[in-house]
Amino acid sequence: MKVNTGTMQRKVKLQFYTEVSVYNVDEEPHNAQKKTITSDLSHPLIIMTHQSQWTDAQSKVLLSDFNCGSTMTWTQFHNLLHKTYFLIFAKECSTSKTFRMLSPQDLDFIKKKLGNESYITTGLFTSFWDWFGKVLYQVHNPRYYAFWLKGVIYGFVTRQESEYLLEEKPNGTFLVRFSENMAGKLAISYKDKEGVHHYLLSKRIKENAFSIA
Repeated sequence: MKVNTGTMQRKVKLQFYTEVSVYNVDEEPHNAQKKTITSDLSHPLIIMTHQSQWTDAQSKVLLSDFNCGSTMTWTQFHNLLHKTYFLIFAKECSTSKTFRMLSPQDLDFIKKKLGNESYITTGLFTSFWDWFGKVLYQVHNPRYYAFWLKGVIYGFVTRQESEYLLEEKPNGTFLVRFSENMAGKLAISYKDKEGVHHYLLSKRIKENAFSIA
């Protein structure tokens, strides 16, 4: 949801209601009783005034899922990530014949990013989201999503793991992954006769193309 007035990034919940007229089929409509049907409160959301607010807004919404604002187990956390990921890409899921969920390999990478901790604190989540939120923001961009969906972007893999994957491949083989240190940036790992090299991809907006930084 996007509006033209500021909300100071506050979490809100929506509730909908409608009024209906109820009467038996053998009664006259003018004898109908008016009843109001009210929905349950929605999941917390934040109204944005600009797309650049998405990462911070999503972080605040997710923090509301922590137990008493403190910690959750790794199992609870990766279930939350699955749910969040699905909700973010719900529109793409409904219009595409294929859909790419977070794989066990992706979750293994994420757990390592969180220090292999069994319990995720709000502080640990906030630090992690500074990186992961920017990644999801880029994947959600229509210019990136098709590459992600088709597997052109290999995804969540470390620099060391990419070297292992490319080690026995022919020269000229490469993979595109998310940079571990530059949040929201794509990196390319490229194999040649001298070994595996790593470069950041820099987007040239005017040309709608990528170049190696």
